[in-house]
Amino acid sequence: MALLILFFSGYNMAVPGEGWAVQLYVVHGLFLQEALLVAYLLLFVASGSLSRLLRTREALPFAALIALLGVLGIISSSINPYRWFDLGQAGRLFLHSAQFLLAVHWCRTRGTTFVLRWYLLGIAVGGVENLYFTFSNPYLLVGILPALKARSGAGGMLALGIGLGAWLLLIRRNREDTLIAATAALVGIVAGVVSFSKTTMTIGACGLVAWMFVLAQLLSVRRLRLIGGVALAGVGAVSVYEAPKIDFEAAQFTVERIWDLKFAHFTVTEHSAESARYMYNFAVAEILTEHPFVGVGSSGFYDAIVRTDAYKTGLMDEEDPDAKNEGTTNPHNTFLYFASANGFPGLIIVLVLFGTLLEVMRRALSVNGLAGRATWFCMVMAYFLWAVTLPNLFTTAAMYFPAAVALATTLQRRSELVTTVPATE
Repeated sequence: MALLILFFSGYNMAVPGEGWAVQLYVVHGLFLQEALLVAYLLLFVASGSLSRLLRTREALPFAALIALLGVLGIISSSINPYRWFDLGQAGRLFLHSAQFLLAVHWCRTRGTTFVLRWYLLGIAVGGVENLYFTFSNPYLLVGILPALKARSGAGGMLALGIGLGAWLLLIRRNREDTLIAATAALVGIVAGVVSFSKTTMTIGACGLVAWMFVLAQLLSVRRLRLIGGVALAGVGAVSVYEAPKIDFEAAQFTVERIWDLKFAHFTVTEHSAESARYMYNFAVAEILTEHPFVGVGSSGFYDAIVRTDAYKTGLMDEEDPDAKNEGTTNPHNTFLYFASANGFPGLIIVLVLFGTLLEVMRRALSVNGLAGRATWFCMVMAYFLWAVTLPNLFTTAAMYFPAAVALATTLQRRSELVTTVPATE
């Protein structure tokens, strides 16, 4: 069941969520992986094994902070008039707290690559379905490029899979790890190519940089360097043989056309990309001033922001009134989301959680030499970009599974050092 929880956590984040390619629910509002997680936890309780999740004392503070976010959500929902939706959001945070402890437990009992391997496989499979949905767009009948331009792309999850794949390759245990890492990276690269999302493309670029450093380190090993040389020679021979058959003018035209469509008007200074997001900082600051201790709840953002002076300037995007009823209006920033929802306590907790994530990842990856440090830096950039452009970093497994892998890796290495260093008299 652990494998299924990991797989569907990745899968449901990677599928597009529209048409026939939708996330898997048990009932509306309860994802399949969440139902499996609840069942798994009930089995732990029934078997009297729940205490095993609490044995890793180093994991408890992080899990407690996640649960505390859930407590703040309950407090906010008891004060603000949006209770049912907000209670559901708070409940998910409690599940993520337990999920983090479970992931640490799985890493320590089944190996540190277990969590990354099956989570990435879910991302890759969901990504393939996402890309198939993209390319099966009926607008392809009148040309592939206009059809792709009509979509923003596959999203940040597939792009993040590139960097996570580099991490898995760095700590791989078998060929299965290597294959899954490469597959997830390939799917993420294709997603970045067809995407028109700046977030997706930039996160993907961070992942590619990590791959360059990891591959360079792997090829420094003599045996792998020989394999790489043979592979390059084979690619060169095939290229020389196939070159006369290629219509280079047509290929050049295609590349130029793609480049023009994606980047001719690419700018970070356009209204929707910079000024609107920038103004969210002032709007949320006004909300915090009025609701400093409990915020306005997860679904109270619309009513709060339309009353702010920042919103009334007209420099921000117009908020959709229909989104208010669905609880989907948000400041497009994880830190601002929890600041507006739970006040200063929520903002402080997510900042501590984010800093802790970066630190445990640094400890886990820094021992892998230059490639590990480069991978850590690229993951920092990717997670920071996610946090400042999307509201859901702390409400998805994309945050907690890598954190569990990093913590478990550090604890395993510390244990190995203790057992290998001889005791002094």
